[in-house]
Amino acid sequence: MASVDDRWYVSRKMPDGTTRKVRTPRNGTGKRWLVRWRDHADVPRKKSFDRKADADREAARIETELARGTYLDPKAGEISFREYAEQWRPCSSPIPTRPTKWASDSDSTSTPHSATCR
Repeated sequence: MASVDDRWYVSRKMPDGTTRKVRTPRNGTGKRWLVRWRDHADVPRKKSFDRKADADREAARIETELARGTYLDPKAGEISFREYAEQWRPCSSPIPTRPTKWASDSDSTSTPHSATCR
């Protein structure tokens, strides 16, 4: 479940029982609205917005994607080519210069090395 928080004001209960909005130390600086959620792996995530409407819209989108199972981690695509290549290199094998004979087609356990390395 995603929640939207105001980073500039917090509600405080007064001694007389009423609730009042009080400024936070970060009032007026940075983006005001914060969306918090936990992904499928239960990792806490957050994203900031200038407008409450944008934050509410993002929270609704995230909740919908989590419920449907279509949620993708926004940081999943933030990997450099070098990091990707270093992960890929141990799994790669040189291209054979001549045709290689695989086990017979009836043997369902025969797979190339790269198919098992992920």
